[in-house]
Amino acid sequence: MVQFLDYKCKTGADTGGLAEEVVKMVNMDFPEAYTTSIGMVKIAIANKEYEKMSTCILPFCHTVEAENYGGNINMGNAQIGPRCGDYAYGNIEDLFNLPDLDFTKGRLCELIKAIEKLKLDGEKVCVNITGPITILNNLIDPSRIFKAWRKNPDIMAAIIEKIRLQLLIYIEKVIEAGADIIAFEDPV
Repeated sequence: MVQFLDYKCKTGADTGGLAEEVVKMVNMDFPEAYTTSIGMVKIAIANKEYEKMSTCILPFCHTVEAENYGGNINMGNAQIGPRCGDYAYGNIEDLFNLPDLDFTKGRLCELIKAIEKLKLDGEKVCVNITGPITILNNLIDPSRIFKAWRKNPDIMAAIIEKIRLQLLIYIEKVIEAGADIIAFEDPV
């Protein structure tokens, strides 16, 4: 029998934080800087300058989409960025009731505003879109995902399809906002 183990990351092991120099350049309180378009713009520009990149990269974590789906996100601080807190969903069946992404609220709305602001300032913008498996990993215990995938692949295919269609709308929104590059990531 296959057994799933939950690996607990040690505090400070998260690589999603910002360099101390970037935090000084941003000169805002954290985690609030992660939640506003003004903060996102400042972080993106500071990261670009510090890392000597040619583009501003948004967002700074893999939790924006999951948060919009009702995920419990621990916003962290400047050193350890946003990450999944407790799982918002307990059963795979609950995921059939995922709402559509709402581009009028939360960090997803602020991200669109940040893209528009960066473009007005003449910046090149890369937006990282998180894939369905990572989104699900931020919403429900991954062992439930993989068990359901093995036992009920049609259910998982339907849930992933629902998320996929919403991600296509998200991609359209970031293109409309002016994104130059879209990176699709599904690190889980």
